[in-house]
Amino acid sequence: MGVRGYEHCSVLSNVLLVDFVPRVIIKSIAASYKSLDFDSKQVFLLTLARDLHVDAPTLLFRQLLSQLDGGMLFLVHLRADLRQVLGKTSNSKDVVVLRALDQHLQSFLASWFSVGFLRLERVTYEQSPGALLEKIIRYEAVHPVGTIIELKRRLGRGRRCFAFFHPSVPDEPLVFVHVALVPRLADSMTYIKEATEQLADEHEANAAIFYSISSTQPGLQGVDLGNFLIKQVAKRLQEDLPNISVYSTLSPIPGFTAWLHLTVPPTVVEVVHNHLGLGTFKLDRF
Repeated sequence: MGVRGYEHCSVLSNVLLVDFVPRVIIKSIAASYKSLDFDSKQVFLLTLARDLHVDAPTLLFRQLLSQLDGGMLFLVHLRADLRQVLGKTSNSKDVVVLRALDQHLQSFLASWFSVGFLRLERVTYEQSPGALLEKIIRYEAVHPVGTIIELKRRLGRGRRCFAFFHPSVPDEPLVFVHVALVPRLADSMTYIKEATEQLADEHEANAAIFYSISSTQPGLQGVDLGNFLIKQVAKRLQEDLPNISVYSTLSPIPGFTAWLHLTVPPTVVEVVHNHLGLGTFKLDRF
């Protein structure tokens, strides 16, 4: 990036540091920011982070939120960019100021994305908009959806999908979770698939298994939406299906394989693995 580009980014960010910025200028700055490449965004965010005084971040975020159409989503995307810049910054002084700005923005977003502002919605194949179904497919982070038939099955009998929405971003699922309704505690995705296909009546299910949860916005990392979502879904299921008495998750455990290598003899792991009927044992895929 040349000198003029650097100066342009610095001017954009410095304008935001005054106590009040007219709406038309806010809109112009936001449009300019969106058009920047990664290097230019890095300059913009570094200038902003270096020059903000202690109370300035909240004032800045409020101005962007109140005077910019789509201001909330702009802030979410701004934080996603900020975290990307943080990951590529090696200068220790820059890291300190960027991290401080990130913490301010995370705290601000957390206050607006608290459970009181969120709307819980069930996603169904029959009634949810096609655009929403496409986003469920695109954002699925745990068990990728290969076909529309697969999605229909995941939203069909014995399954539930719930998502959190925010009034300022009404068409974007912020986080969503897939749930299986089965007779007993599940130990594998194979069991979930077979049990839900064989389930004739959901009122015969005794267990709700949360088997996949996906966050759609990198800019909301650290804002505990997933925990809120699972609690709200459990409450909804208790109301709709009082026969459900067991609530559990089926999810990978970070670092489990490494711990297994160091702690448990491979022969013991193989016995347990085979007992669960998980097929041919191979430790590096466990």
